[in-house]
Amino acid sequence: RTGLHPTGLDPEFQTTPSGSGNPSIIYTSGVCGDAPTGTDCLIEKVVQLSREVDGVVNRLAVPYVGPRTFLRFIECFCESFKRRKAEVQATEDALRTALQTLHSIQQEVEEMKARLSELSQQLEVSSKLSAMVLEELTAKACEVEQSKALLGHCSAVLSAMQMVKDHDRQVAEGEDKGEELLALYGDSRASRSTRLEVLIQRVKENLLRVEEEEEVAKKMVTETRQQALQWQNKIDRNTIDQIKSLNSPPALVGTIMELIITLLHQHGAEVVVSSAIMAGQNSSFYRRQNNSSSVQGVNMESKQWLSIQQAMGDTQNFIDLINNLKWEEGLSSDAVNLIESKLATSRVAEERSSPSVQAGSSQPELITARMAKHAAECVSVLFSFAVAIVIYTKSLKPFTIAAEKIKRLKQELANLEASLTMSSQLSEHKLAPALGGVAEEVEVSEEDVLRLQHQLQEAKKRFDRAVVDKHGLDQSYQAIADKLRSSNHLLESLKPRQEAWLKKLNSLPSQSLLVDCVLASAVSVYCGPLSTNARHKVFASLKSVCSSMVVDSHPDQINLLSLSDLPNFILGEASVHHLNGAESLPQDLSTQISASLIVHPYVPEWPLIVDKLGLATYWLKALEGATVFSKYKSPDVLDSLWKCMAEGVSLVVSEVETADLPTQKLWMDVLCCKDQLHRAQGPLKINIGEKRIECSPQFRLFLTTANAVNTVPAEVVSLTNLVVFRPEREGLKGLLLDQALKLHNAKSFEERQQLKKVAHTQALKLVSVEEDMLRLLAGKNWEDQKTAKNLLQLNKAYEDAQESMHQALAAGQTNDHHLANLHAMANRASVIMEVVLAMGALHPVYWTSFSYIQYVFLTFVEQAGTRMQVDETVQKMIHFIYMHFMRGYLEKDRFVFSLLLALEIETSRGQAKREERDFLLSPAPGRQFAVKGVVSESGGGAGGGSYLSFGKKPFDWMTDAQWQMLLTLASNFDWIQEILDRITKDSKEAFWRSVGETVAPELINISEGIGYKLFPLQQLLILKAMRPERATQCIMAFISSVLDPKANKLAYDTPIDFGRLTKSFRPGLACLLVYGEDPSLLLTRLKQLASKAQRTLAVFTVHGTGTEELSAMAEYMETAQRQGSWLLLHNIHTSPPLLARLVTMLEHPDKGEEWRLWLSSHADHTLPTALLHKVIKVSTDSPKSLKALMLHSISSAAAVAFNISSRPEYLPLLHNICMLYALLRLRRDMYAHAWTENYIWTHANLMDALSYVAQEFRVSEQAGPGLTGLGGARPASWTGIRFMISEVFYGATVTSTVDSVLLSSMVDYWIHPGGPRREHGHYYIPALFFTPNSRLAPLLQAIEGAAPPLVLTADLCGFHYTSVIKLGWMDCLVSHMPTLCAILEQHKSQATTPSRSFSVVQSTRLTASSLSTGSTAVTRQLSRQSLPSNAQPEKRAASVANTVQGVELSLSAVPKAVLRSLGADPLLHLELPLLQSVDKLIESIPTGWKKNVVLERLKKHGLESPFALFIHEECDKMTRCLQGIHTSLQDLQNVLSPTCLGDAISERPYLVDLALSILTLAVPKYWLEQVGTSAPPGDWPLKDWVRDLVKRYSFMDRVLTGGLARSPTFWLGGFFNPQAFLNVVQQSIIKPCCSLSGPAEQVMFVADLTARDKDHIRDPPAEGELFIHGVYLWGAGFEKTATLELRDVLPKPPVPVPLPLLHLTIIAKPEVSAGQQPEAKGPYLYQCPVYVSNRGHSDPLFTLNVSSNEVGPGKWAMRNLACTLRPF
Repeated sequence: RTGLHPTGLDPEFQTTPSGSGNPSIIYTSGVCGDAPTGTDCLIEKVVQLSREVDGVVNRLAVPYVGPRTFLRFIECFCESFKRRKAEVQATEDALRTALQTLHSIQQEVEEMKARLSELSQQLEVSSKLSAMVLEELTAKACEVEQSKALLGHCSAVLSAMQMVKDHDRQVAEGEDKGEELLALYGDSRASRSTRLEVLIQRVKENLLRVEEEEEVAKKMVTETRQQALQWQNKIDRNTIDQIKSLNSPPALVGTIMELIITLLHQHGAEVVVSSAIMAGQNSSFYRRQNNSSSVQGVNMESKQWLSIQQAMGDTQNFIDLINNLKWEEGLSSDAVNLIESKLATSRVAEERSSPSVQAGSSQPELITARMAKHAAECVSVLFSFAVAIVIYTKSLKPFTIAAEKIKRLKQELANLEASLTMSSQLSEHKLAPALGGVAEEVEVSEEDVLRLQHQLQEAKKRFDRAVVDKHGLDQSYQAIADKLRSSNHLLESLKPRQEAWLKKLNSLPSQSLLVDCVLASAVSVYCGPLSTNARHKVFASLKSVCSSMVVDSHPDQINLLSLSDLPNFILGEASVHHLNGAESLPQDLSTQISASLIVHPYVPEWPLIVDKLGLATYWLKALEGATVFSKYKSPDVLDSLWKCMAEGVSLVVSEVETADLPTQKLWMDVLCCKDQLHRAQGPLKINIGEKRIECSPQFRLFLTTANAVNTVPAEVVSLTNLVVFRPEREGLKGLLLDQALKLHNAKSFEERQQLKKVAHTQALKLVSVEEDMLRLLAGKNWEDQKTAKNLLQLNKAYEDAQESMHQALAAGQTNDHHLANLHAMANRASVIMEVVLAMGALHPVYWTSFSYIQYVFLTFVEQAGTRMQVDETVQKMIHFIYMHFMRGYLEKDRFVFSLLLALEIETSRGQAKREERDFLLSPAPGRQFAVKGVVSESGGGAGGGSYLSFGKKPFDWMTDAQWQMLLTLASNFDWIQEILDRITKDSKEAFWRSVGETVAPELINISEGIGYKLFPLQQLLILKAMRPERATQCIMAFISSVLDPKANKLAYDTPIDFGRLTKSFRPGLACLLVYGEDPSLLLTRLKQLASKAQRTLAVFTVHGTGTEELSAMAEYMETAQRQGSWLLLHNIHTSPPLLARLVTMLEHPDKGEEWRLWLSSHADHTLPTALLHKVIKVSTDSPKSLKALMLHSISSAAAVAFNISSRPEYLPLLHNICMLYALLRLRRDMYAHAWTENYIWTHANLMDALSYVAQEFRVSEQAGPGLTGLGGARPASWTGIRFMISEVFYGATVTSTVDSVLLSSMVDYWIHPGGPRREHGHYYIPALFFTPNSRLAPLLQAIEGAAPPLVLTADLCGFHYTSVIKLGWMDCLVSHMPTLCAILEQHKSQATTPSRSFSVVQSTRLTASSLSTGSTAVTRQLSRQSLPSNAQPEKRAASVANTVQGVELSLSAVPKAVLRSLGADPLLHLELPLLQSVDKLIESIPTGWKKNVVLERLKKHGLESPFALFIHEECDKMTRCLQGIHTSLQDLQNVLSPTCLGDAISERPYLVDLALSILTLAVPKYWLEQVGTSAPPGDWPLKDWVRDLVKRYSFMDRVLTGGLARSPTFWLGGFFNPQAFLNVVQQSIIKPCCSLSGPAEQVMFVADLTARDKDHIRDPPAEGELFIHGVYLWGAGFEKTATLELRDVLPKPPVPVPLPLLHLTIIAKPEVSAGQQPEAKGPYLYQCPVYVSNRGHSDPLFTLNVSSNEVGPGKWAMRNLACTLRPF
């Protein structure tokens, strides 16, 4: 709601206001149901307002949100849900189909296993059956043959002999079938055994012979293997580095490396082999002409050698590839042939080197070992290794053949021995019938033979059928077994994919798709303009709300979208990999989300990219292929727009001025056309301005701007998709690391980029291959073997891609380990970069581009080299970059930058926590621990439980305030509790006393003193707790210890070295000099620099007069470029056309070596961001540090006042004049002792004073004896010098009498011959200044090394030495640091971000049950007991009384920290305390007087008297104030009423602040406006403020009753206009006797101290006198004594000191002012000015006579002694 339009609507939805001038709101009667009450709306806005801590939220980016934004969200949601649902459904169907297919394959495998088991059984039965049939067939065959033999048809002996002959032939042919023959003919048993024995004997002989051959081959293999291992061990990192370091090596070296790389590639090594390397004939070595002189004389082409180096890659990786080469298993034949084709023995080399062979041969020359060694010693090692493994491979072949023969012979021998054993065990009964039949000669007839033959034929048929059945079963078994083996292999291969697909299917947002689309659309529309932390916060809030939508349906199965998954959800996995693969895109989550929102396909508006770093343009150039780039102010931007719209090309328009867009109708029409193009199917006509353009739907428009989000007009936001492109720290680190690596080691950078490219390419391949696998599994022909083969190939490709991606990532991580130095520098540089970018929020001129920060970082990397240690390099880099950017900040912001940078660096080191940083800026008691003795706002501890007690203060010398702050520190952090617990046990009292009382505690190392390891920030917290008056010095010491530990001075305390700046001023850059109130200082410094550099400086002052001035400027610039001189364009902020021309000119600068362009601008003017990104910024503001200001002033004095006089008092006088100038300037920032007016004393005033003094001493030196009459030079006129300084040079602009007295006192203190009195322990003029004619450099060194050091102390300023000096510009710790810290937290992840930096207020509704009595009781109990106490302490330490003039006022405070931490129902905690407080305030605050009552009381004083008119006006003002306060309280009471429904505070927005202020006991802003300047400040507690108001009402009521004459005392601070009251008194006293005393203007009021209090006075004083009370003293302490003397001591609390009753009289004005009266010896009288308050600057009302025996009026003036009528 903070970004809503004033009317709540977009410009196109504006409504016509009603006649009253305000939009009319119509309420309808009826039942409201769950409509929110007024209390709901109020409490919600109160909680929201409470989270705007220190104004941080107002300065952060708050985007506009309107109705059109909601319409965009709805459209984006609908389109996203429609398409996403289709995608999810398609993915789900593909996954389910694939899983179902794999499940079907699994089922089929189980069926095949069962079928195989069944077939195995059938095959076993079939085998047995066929064996039985075969046995029967054999028997029948024998019987038939026996029968035929008996009949004489065939001889069994002849048949057996024939079978033996056949067996012999088969044995000779290697076919051993003797077993079958012996099985068929049992009568040949003896010959069978004999033959088996013969065969066994032959096999044994062959086995012995082959074993001998194997032994010989094995010996050869061992020798060649040992030789290859020796050469392999010689290949080390040094060898490979020598090869890679060769530049333009001989061609032979390239040939050998090509052979090695090809060999590795053929054996599966991951090396990048180009086509030239794969084709060996293309080598430069073989492209030589046959008549070339020698191999060594030919060098390899640089491109080919570069490709070989790229193929080799990392050295260690290449060595690992060689070591992992599996050469011991033998090389492939292709590898052996390739290497042998290019190798030669010495004999072959000699033959080919003969002239005859060279003349007649066209073959390439072969390589010998001697040639390789001659080419390069390092390459010969690889060559010898290749030759050795080839020889090993050749020796391995005979060994392998012999081993195979042995294995085969042993198997054959075992088979023969088994056959012999079986043959011996054959039974005799099977052969007996046959033998007996032959012996007995049984009679057989032809019929028996025919019968036997018939039976034999039947047996043959049965055998054939059995064999066919067995063969069929065997084929079926083999087919199913093969298919089972293939299916099992497929399932086993796809098992990881199946598990991944199942997991992916379960993770699909099928159940939560609707909610995920709501989340994604909400982030896309609403979170684009938010920072990193804000996106996390908003997304977490949205997710918590959306989770309630699905909590009722399967909460365990619902997994809502996470922020890290958002890019994949919006674009898809492949598109995200495409984005990440683009160059110039930081690799962090925030940038990925921004990039996905920019290219979001469903958002109906063009993206408007807020890119303050200038990174989006580079990324779009790398992402989009055909893209046109133009600038918003470019003349040809419209031509580019028309062309791109017609051709459908993307257009990127950079540097868009968002404030100018609403005035350009043409661009607004372009912004409105995205929705039409989004819905169009083809080209369409669009009205753009006055033209009708044909636009292609492929047209895309990207707008980039450097303007802040909260400055983009609402009209533009409603028509664009606003996206912040701001990387996180990790992304910035990656960019810096890449650029540093590219500069430091280009080869490593290319390897790193190649690895990234490989990783992204393989990731894309994974997505593509997975889609192909799912598509194949979804097909109907998945049972086809070809499909299974394709699936296996795709799975192999997937695994290879996955392995390649992991290898690339692992190699990248390995390489990163070798870049520790660059990583450390990039990490720390990213921290500095974030701080530099955050500083842009302080001032527009501080904006810096990423490219410039990167340039500074790379400059250091280039200078640093690689020889330094990591810690040393990082520390030097911090100092280098810090010094570079520090010079561009104004003096008041350098301290902020230094402290912020130091804190961030300590945080990045893990030595500082966010809570410690917050405590340093604003300490708060009771945040974590409850410590007794710590004053808390609610009087209790943090948790209301046990307390940590450390007792009373341990040492008598320690003040209560010191012990209180230590306890406060202990209430927040546990690391100090042990220290406080043993503070009296370690005998460290002397050390702690030195910390508490020493002059410079910042120089003490607390960690060493107490023997407890503490980080620097922890030591700073302890020092700040014990010595708050030295907090500034302690912080400076902390900064120095972090940023530059070795330096003896602070960097921001040193003047800028313009000479060094000029050396780093590279050609083509312009330098922007930013000045504050003193432009003369800039001109002086630049002229001195030009004179020292011996360059001519031309100054062109810009007045913004028009084109003639631009033409004259162009002539000046042309002349400067031609002459090589320097040109200063002074005050460029006065001419906007010049600024635009400078932006264009600096894009293509003239890089002259001699000439330089200087620009100057006032710091209060805003310059174009594009110009700020192209210049070097240097601040020339006057230093805020005393030492820096003194060094600069002394340096300036050397130019006009040195070497003038040799008198010993001359140089000390110059020193004191410079010191006076520095203190006068610095005193303006001392808000407790500042001047009454803001006087502008510039460097010119100092130079005038120095010139006058130089002239005075020059004249005195030149005056002779005739002028003085003393025979020597006359003395200088010190009175004249003091007069000229106090009245002319500095006093001419002083308008206040008090300031004039103060100025005269300071001049008198510093400007006199003796100088200020020297005091021990305080800074004094260095002794070298008392040496006449000292040179400048030693004098500056004397100031630098002064002891004690030159720091801004109280005594140096003229105050009491124990006074606390507070500089106004140091308040940045309170005002700027929280804002900058919150800005830094914006771009950090949620885990490291404080909860207060951004929050989303959830709307709450009050139901009817919440208004019941029981709910109220619970509310009351919770509001009183459950609220923790972690609020910040009040700025005032005075206790708050519970009664105000007899009226009980007891209010309950709800700390702001509690408001920010409330949950989703803040109403439960806040409603009752707010109601109670409002009721009590209404009862406590009076309503004022009625008019008739006032008039009735004034009648007795005279209605027309001056006093009556005055008191009537005062009462009227008081009545209006009281009634205004009462009205606001009653309005708030009405809103809190249960009957109030809806947003009833729209017309009274001040009620929100009123409610928040009452809850936190703060003063409402509305009340401050009602009472005006007479009211106490807003930092007072509410109780004190109300008490003061009621007290003033009571005083006025008493004065109204008693009148002027009857009132004994008056409280002047109780009136709205005390000056008017004094005028009335003066008129009433002077008027009766004006004829005697003269005009009233010649008199004045003077007050004297009395020893009485107001309660002692009961009667009014004499006529013409007044008794006044309620006057407060500032600057000194006062104790009521008999003499009423004022002593020079600091006031004790409370401050200011209340004075007793003052006696006010009227005297004549003296003719001589108090500042000009000469001081007499004591007692001294000082007329102390009395003001109304310390607010503003005005003349005093009267003076108070103060007497003192010790301190003169001049010192009281420097003490800034003053009185006020009010204690503020």
